[in-house]
Amino acid sequence: MHHFRFVIGGALVVLVIGSLAFIYISFLHDSNEPAEYTLLQAPDFSLPDASGKNISLETLEGDVKVITFWASWSPYTREELTSLSKLKEEYGDKVSVAALNRDANPAEGRAYLETLGLGEVLVFAYDQQDEYFKKVNGYAMPETLFLNADAKIVFHQHGPMTYDEMRAQIETMLR
Repeated sequence: MHHFRFVIGGALVVLVIGSLAFIYISFLHDSNEPAEYTLLQAPDFSLPDASGKNISLETLEGDVKVITFWASWSPYTREELTSLSKLKEEYGDKVSVAALNRDANPAEGRAYLETLGLGEVLVFAYDQQDEYFKKVNGYAMPETLFLNADAKIVFHQHGPMTYDEMRAQIETMLR
């Protein structure tokens, strides 16, 4: 019986130490530097803009590349695209933004854009078959990826982001 208590006691100590280590690594360890070896390369894409010119990862420049998916039917589109437009104006050439439309009919997306009055700040392309959305494992709307200059995914947001959240992500990446 004494041997049994020793084994159980030892197992509990290992369990507690392992749990504390997990909590430290997962929640308490604060590092603003992404581990480069864990970043995944974003898949390339080639999608047409409104004029028929193809947009790809290669056409996006800057230290931070943002790819967002939107649709005229998404209730978050107006706020997301307006926030991204303001951020692009604020950061200039340091940031590029590709806004990929998911409407089955690109004309609906273009008509919606006209109501926003965003001008030419963002790069708009049309992914009407959802090919790129599927490649990046998209499952929410909106869906936003933040890539570094080497087109590696640093952050992938499923669902809406506020202007302040987007700005904080960009600031972290520009450090």
